[in-house]
Amino acid sequence: MASVQSDTTYTKAEVAKHYTEGDLWIIISGRVYDCTGWLKDHPGGMRPLLKSAGKDATSMFDLMHQAGTLEKWQHRAPQIGMIKGQGTFLISDQPSDTNKPISATDEGSLYEADDKYAQLFAGVKRSYDWEVYRGGLVQMAVYFAIYATCYAYVYRMTNPYHVLFAIPLGWAAFCIVSIGHEGYHHTLAPADSCLNEVLAYLSMDCLLTSRDTWHYSHHKVHHGSPWSEDPQDRQRLFGPCILTETMHLIKTVLMYWCRDLRSAICDPSCSGRLRSFFAIFVKFTLLLHLPLNGLVGFVFSLVININYFVLLAHGLPVRTTTDDLLLKQLRTSIDTFPHSYVGLFLSGALSNHGVHHVFPSLPRSLHKWGSDKLRKFFPDEYRVIDNCSQLFALWVLRDQQPEETVLMKDIVKKAEGYLVAVKVIFYFIVAVFVVMCCCFVFLIFILSLKCIQSYYCKKLILDLVSVVILCAVVAFLPPVRITEYIPSIKQQH
Repeated sequence: MASVQSDTTYTKAEVAKHYTEGDLWIIISGRVYDCTGWLKDHPGGMRPLLKSAGKDATSMFDLMHQAGTLEKWQHRAPQIGMIKGQGTFLISDQPSDTNKPISATDEGSLYEADDKYAQLFAGVKRSYDWEVYRGGLVQMAVYFAIYATCYAYVYRMTNPYHVLFAIPLGWAAFCIVSIGHEGYHHTLAPADSCLNEVLAYLSMDCLLTSRDTWHYSHHKVHHGSPWSEDPQDRQRLFGPCILTETMHLIKTVLMYWCRDLRSAICDPSCSGRLRSFFAIFVKFTLLLHLPLNGLVGFVFSLVININYFVLLAHGLPVRTTTDDLLLKQLRTSIDTFPHSYVGLFLSGALSNHGVHHVFPSLPRSLHKWGSDKLRKFFPDEYRVIDNCSQLFALWVLRDQQPEETVLMKDIVKKAEGYLVAVKVIFYFIVAVFVVMCCCFVFLIFILSLKCIQSYYCKKLILDLVSVVILCAVVAFLPPVRITEYIPSIKQQH
């Protein structure tokens, strides 16, 4: 906890008078902080501070920040006093509740759960023996091997067809980022092992985004309040078709990179700045040394894998308001083939989002066990896909937001009459990476399916045209390197 800097005491009414950009105080855990000079440099932007100006921001602060944040930024937002007659405490200092979902990190529960779910969390631990994590570490080694091999082919580009290696390169990068996701959840190795943070830094920070950005957008916003609008949870699909979903995710990544740069510049410690800027250097070095067509192909492949292995698992959310945060986790996430080890490997263990959100401390090897628990306790709320028909139906309905829980066995009926077309599109998307001309053949076929209602026909055609556009962009880009046009880098070579 932050040390007290002043014995001055204030009432809440006195603090409430300081709510403007030029005079901004907030209350956190009974302490009063002057955030006036910190407003414009706040890594989360000005809006959260302005929203909390002159108020008690304890609950919002504990939701959005990790332990040690107050100490880290004490020189920018100093404590100026205390609230009269109120003791000081941090939410993270309160005794833990064994009925809450366990997190493997030191930050406590990622969301609150009622006492009635005590039996659900029986047997769930914060950390496990090394044997439980072995499978994930082996899969990590395979991901890195595939990434290195494909990167070498795309980098050299001795044959025009080597641009096709950008497809598995994007998939391998996605799977490596999933390793970083597990590392920052401390589920890649026993919870107290430093291996979690080291591997997460190498796989997440050096390939996609920084720990601080990930912690805020994922741990706090995404897990704490999935599908929220203020702050906005961007880890979801923004439809209605592949092209718009791809562009929105690219926009999200660019937003993360801006946040990374701001955090690196504002970091008060020299080691923190060095760590952040080194990761940024590695990330852009890997990207900018690829030929332009390989780079764009890699980006499209990476984004599509993230969208439809991960964010599709947050499709078809139930938007009915509920105060039960555990049910909210279930109603905004879906598990896809949770008993399939092949699916676990191909999706980087991120296809089982229901299990992961309810049991954030479970390593990937225990996802099947977690899925069985949820099937038993929530037969009418747990949403799980067990066959291809349900998967195709989810694809069609992914941008809809029903008011009531829709079981996966029922979505097939909702998409009845359109599944044939969806299967055609699904297999087409797989085949399009091999034979480009199939796009036009299937487009004509889809247009000829008179049994499809106009909405679904338009939706499927949009997805098809999106794939054609993305592939055409990669096909017509020249194999030149961006670094060839940067004089300083060119001279070094």
